[in-house]
Amino acid sequence: MSINISDFNNEFETKIIDICEECVELIIKCKINFELLFVPCVLTQEQWTENTTTLEKFECAFTENSTTIQNWANSVRANPIVFGAYTPTDVPIIGVTTFNNEFDVSVCRYEAYPAEKPSLFVVDFVISTTGSTYRTSYCIPLGTTSTSGLLGIAWDATKDRVGTYASELITNRELLTGAVILPNSF
Repeated sequence: MSINISDFNNEFETKIIDICEECVELIIKCKINFELLFVPCVLTQEQWTENTTTLEKFECAFTENSTTIQNWANSVRANPIVFGAYTPTDVPIIGVTTFNNEFDVSVCRYEAYPAEKPSLFVVDFVISTTGSTYRTSYCIPLGTTSTSGLLGIAWDATKDRVGTYASELITNRELLTGAVILPNSF
């Protein structure tokens, strides 16, 4: 079932991020999980004049792309990206099985940046294990991919750092666990 305009307006936020005489660029954000859609639209001579208002240009751009917008909104509703647990499928150095047994990964930031006229999408992961937390971020230029592919791109870009961190932490833990340590003072 396709989303209706009332549900769309309740669940999504639409903004103009750039406008000129013959073009309008919209950004649509899901209010629930912050997925984004960028909608560039070049207006034809028949669609604008010197007296065309910003609202008229917006309506034209939205209507011109309504099928794409509606299909995307339906997809986001059916397959939302959720903050929280993330399970990597590849971790260098220590391997994915060891990593997933020893560490938890969560998505803690997933947003366009800066808020006004965004040019990047920022994804932050928190990697945690008993007694240790590590946070890593990755910025992706807007328009690189659909937002549904951003988590994979961000993980692929940061997995080497994460693998090194995890390997060093496990090595240090193994060196100190069970070793007799003589304190220097009270």
